[in-house]
Amino acid sequence: MKPNLILIGMPASGKSTLGQLLAERLGSFFLDTDDVLQAQLGEPLQETINREGISAFLEKEESAILSLHPEETVIATGGSVVYSETAMAHLKSLGLCIFLSVPFASIEARLQNLEVRGVAIPKGTTLLELYRERTPLYTRHADFIFREYDRNGDPSIAEHVEQLIALLVQEQHLKPSLSFAKIP
Repeated sequence: MKPNLILIGMPASGKSTLGQLLAERLGSFFLDTDDVLQAQLGEPLQETINREGISAFLEKEESAILSLHPEETVIATGGSVVYSETAMAHLKSLGLCIFLSVPFASIEARLQNLEVRGVAIPKGTTLLELYRERTPLYTRHADFIFREYDRNGDPSIAEHVEQLIALLVQEQHLKPSLSFAKIP
């Protein structure tokens, strides 16, 4: 059986995009916990945050995480999942937790419309403050860190997938036989 791979990190760090391609590449399933939560709520995440507040949203996120029991799945989590020790313990019991560490400048450039995206950020808190608050939490919960790099410009997402697979093989979290042909 292939292990579950749980991707954590800031909003716009590439968890969903990288996760979908990684799952396809490994022949695994893909699950985005924000999609699960949104389906359970029956509305966009931001609407719940606006109406019920961040604390209530985080409780609902934890409940959604605890309802999951996937196998052979790449799981992209919401950026705020690291606020719940219970949710993180559950996720770590399911598989390997990988922090997608992305420089703040990249997050800032990618993340637009904080008011509608469903980011659990208190009013008056800047994105940089949120980044600085969450980064130690992601680091603490990660089994290992995958750092985005800049090699004369941004590498393609396919290159990131290949690097992550190579790292997982090197760290013996995946068998070399799971490294299929390169993505075209």
